[in-house]
Amino acid sequence: MKKTLCLLLMLALAMGVFALGAVAEETLTIGFTCNNATNDANQAVHYQAMKDYAEEVGIELIALDPAGDANVQFSHIENFIQMGVDGILFRAVDSTTIIPALKEAHDAGIPIVCTTNIIDESGYDYFDAFVGPSDFYQAATACDIVLSNPKFAEQETINVLQCAHVLGSTVHELRNEGFWAEAEGSNLNLLEMQTANGTREEAQQLMENWLLKYDIEDIDVVFVEGDGMVLGIVAAMESYGLTAEDICVVGICVSGTTFDYIQDGLVYGSVIQSPYDDAQTSIDTLLKIINGEEVEFMTYQPNPPVTKELIDSGEVTRPDW
Repeated sequence: MKKTLCLLLMLALAMGVFALGAVAEETLTIGFTCNNATNDANQAVHYQAMKDYAEEVGIELIALDPAGDANVQFSHIENFIQMGVDGILFRAVDSTTIIPALKEAHDAGIPIVCTTNIIDESGYDYFDAFVGPSDFYQAATACDIVLSNPKFAEQETINVLQCAHVLGSTVHELRNEGFWAEAEGSNLNLLEMQTANGTREEAQQLMENWLLKYDIEDIDVVFVEGDGMVLGIVAAMESYGLTAEDICVVGICVSGTTFDYIQDGLVYGSVIQSPYDDAQTSIDTLLKIINGEEVEFMTYQPNPPVTKELIDSGEVTRPDW
């Protein structure tokens, strides 16, 4: 009888220890600071996709939106350090402001993943991996789309207006560099470059100004460094009754709306960038780092072109954002 009681007691204690161990296993807490989810469709979807996927895989995600303010984003990183989070994800507002805060987090031993917007190389030592597009090669693809337009086959000079993303950001710097590196030796000629700061409203005003400044016949191409701004460019063109036959508009990071514009002949082409893939791969990569697994420092997502021909052939499908 005593042996039986001892065995039962030992079993109960073992079960108690097991139960306590299960309770003691804490949910990982990850801090995420985005760029500007309030002012850009891709970023809004990326921000929500981060939260949805974090819930799916069972981690607690503290998601913060600095609304395009680099100093606020700096404070987000410092707050994450004080909170003792298990990892940090960030989509940088600009290429340099965040770097000292990243160094603090890195020195505190917190695993860090840079998502979608790569920062200046001087900050590479302070995060563990990057997941997102190659802005350089996205822009090179955009340039190839322009040069493939049969309308320009016999044209001596192709005049380009460039609607830039936020000046000083790596998104702008790399997309500008990639487009014109690919254009080297071609007959593309830059008329003017102005920023619309990633917004539809500023892009519409910018295009309206250009249509007043230049003869329409002198504008061959508008290269737009982000498809959120494409919507403003098209809005301005529509008021003049212009389509992609008149001005070859090419963007980057195609949305569902831009996809429809390409299909309807209002925009000539764009490049795919999935905020869902970026979000999920970023979280998966950070979890691997936290678990001590080896990961690639640079994980570039595929960014194929979108043109009406590719849509009609079924090779590309409409994004659901």
